[in-house]
Order: sequence, then C-alpha cells, then structure tokens
Amino acid sequence: MAMTATSVRASALRRLRQQLGPWINRAVATVGQPTTRVYPAGYVGTVQRPIVELERELRDGPFTWDPLSMYHYTREGNDTDGSWAFRSSWLGDRQLHVVLFATGSESTEVYAHDEFNWLRHPTKHAREVDIRREAGSAEMRRWLDEQGIEYDRDSLPVRKVKHATERLRDRLAAAADPTRLQMLSILAEAPGGEVCACDFVGPVERSQPTVSHHLKVLTEAGLVEGERRGRWIWYRLAADGIDGVLRSLDAAVR
Repeated sequence: MAMTATSVRASALRRLRQQLGPWINRAVATVGQPTTRVYPAGYVGTVQRPIVELERELRDGPFTWDPLSMYHYTREGNDTDGSWAFRSSWLGDRQLHVVLFATGSESTEVYAHDEFNWLRHPTKHAREVDIRREAGSAEMRRWLDEQGIEYDRDSLPVRKVKHATERLRDRLAAAADPTRLQMLSILAEAPGGEVCACDFVGPVERSQPTVSHHLKVLTEAGLVEGERRGRWIWYRLAADGIDGVLRSLDAAVR
C-alpha cells in the first residue's frame, strides 16, 4: 500500500501513542488498579481493512483520537495500535472507548467498552468504576453495522481453534476409512518410513487405481506426502499430520 500523507500522519500518531502508553499506565496506577488487558466481553470483531482505513472511518464519524487513555494489551501480548473515544459531549458523563489492534496489513481487531468519561470523572475512570464491556461492544457493532462496515465476530484465538479443529476433523475423516487406515499403518511401520505407491496393492488387496485414489485423499488431507521418483511416487507420513494439528490446537487454546 502506497504511503499517503494520511497514512504517514497516522503512523506518527500511533508511534506517539506507543511512547505515551506505558507512561500513562504507570501514572494511572498511582490512583487505582487499572486493567490493561482487553477482555473477550469487549471484543467487537475483526474488520478486514488496514487500520489506517478504519481509523479514517472513525475520524469521519463521531469519534476522536484519544492518546491519553489507558494502554491496552491482548491476551497474546499484542499492544494497542489505536485508541478512540465517542462522547455525547466534551464533558458528557460517559464515553465509548474503542481500542484497535492491527493483526495484519489488511485486518484490524476492534474492542470497545462503555466507561466513565475521564475528562469529567478522572478518578472513577482510573479506578475503573462501572466498566460496561458487553454494552460497549454491542454499541460499537451497531455503529459498524450502520456504516456498512463488515466484521468477523470470531476473535483471533477462536479462529485459530476453529481452523485447527476443522483440519483435525478433515484428517480424522480421511483416516477413518479402513483401507486408508491400513495404508497409514503400513507407512508407519515401513523401513525408512517410505513406501512406493506400487507396493500398497498387495497388502491392501486393492487395484492400483483404487490405491492411487486413497493416496490422493490422504495427501489432500495433509496426512501423507509424496515424491515422484521416475515412474512411481514414494509416500511417507506427513511431518505435520494429526500430531501437528493437535499441537496447533493446543497452542491456540493456551
């Protein structure tokens, strides 16, 4: 994406925000016990847009950049890239605080919560009195819907779990066939860990076309890998087979 004057300015503001954030957290900690981690209840969704584009929408709407708010972190340790607030008036009683995390060059995670306006109630704000995460995230979703901005409700950890679960399901389904299960067993016990496609025919008592079909299913499921050597393809168990999926699933839920 070409660097425009707007994106350069936005990047500069985010760098300023990143420098101010930790200092603000330490200052607020002298008044209360601030929570600097975002919570699932405050998750709005993931917008498939660069953070610069989403911030432009916020700026053109009723939101103002809020560099002096608390500096937040995700469960994975990512630090905030943008902080915005909506107030019905400058000294309104409460505010909608929106926190943005750039999860890639083309996607932005959005969190929000309803809280006391720090301009009017600095002490209540610092002590996190009456934080309303569900209400704040719901209000932000309504605003995104009104603007026609699409978003994915599943957070990054949930998407990782779903993806790993789908991969596991597909691989288990591929391995569930008796013939394919037998072929996986042959590969697991093969000297050197490799078997020529031609050598499955006898043990599984199937024709070569049928064997080739089963090997194709196992390959597409990510359970085996093949390497052509002359006329035949030699197969081995995939390094990132079912065990790899289980490791991904375990990492996603930690």
